[in-house]
Amino acid sequence: MIWSTAWEAYDVPRLWDAVRGESAPMGWEQVFGLQRRADLMGAHADGLRARRELLAEAWQGPSAGPMLGRWDALIATADAEASTLTLAARGLHGIMSALSGAKKRIEPLQRQWNDITSDWIPEYWEEVAAELNDDARTAMLVAAAEIRDHRSRLGVEPTPDGATSPPPALPGYRPASGALAGAPAPVPALAGQPVSMLPIPPGNPYAPQGGAYLLPGPGVGPHGMVVQMAGGPPPASTRRRSSWEIAVGVPPVIQPVTNAPGKPTAEAIAQFDDWFKTFATPWRAR
Repeated sequence: MIWSTAWEAYDVPRLWDAVRGESAPMGWEQVFGLQRRADLMGAHADGLRARRELLAEAWQGPSAGPMLGRWDALIATADAEASTLTLAARGLHGIMSALSGAKKRIEPLQRQWNDITSDWIPEYWEEVAAELNDDARTAMLVAAAEIRDHRSRLGVEPTPDGATSPPPALPGYRPASGALAGAPAPVPALAGQPVSMLPIPPGNPYAPQGGAYLLPGPGVGPHGMVVQMAGGPPPASTRRRSSWEIAVGVPPVIQPVTNAPGKPTAEAIAQFDDWFKTFATPWRAR
């Protein structure tokens, strides 16, 4: 059964994880390697044709016919392989270009996502995050349409891409669209599932040592919530777990803060970065 990815089940960090490794040099080397092989087979076919003409002029007689027939078969095989390789190279080039374009469009959105709590006041955190999510999902829709077009020209059957995306979908959302039998079920909104969240770097008055703002949604509720970093990164023995726990939290209502904390040290920022990566994206450690 075939279905398609439901991009609304993914936020900016998850979509960035899906494309951050694309447009790698090794991938482009494969594309260009296919094209070089296609050119080589085309050159072989042209060489065989030229020699076939010389052979036909020099060889007359009953036995020439079968031999020239075999020569024609070799030329046809070389032509067919050159055409197939050219089609594959063009299709893969188009797919790589589509993924590269999605990566180029989502990368600045990821940077903006990381700066929301520093550049905007809390009243706008959710609104700005929603706008960035819409832009990232649009980029993926465009890329997916281009990829489907190139794959159809290659004669490749679609695959259930909604079930194979590396980052997990948001809790409470079905990662694939449509109500077709066999489609992936919604990700359960259970305690420990990584919800959508914004980083709050150390030095922010709402989380002086650093923390995260859990965006509203399944698993969180209708209101966002600030979670303070619990004294630094978790022990190394727990970093590969797919679940996470909160040691210290605050009510979902953000109260005005009058005392701004001092500038964080480099060590505090490094501890926060490590904690947030483990807290927000535990699937990367799997």
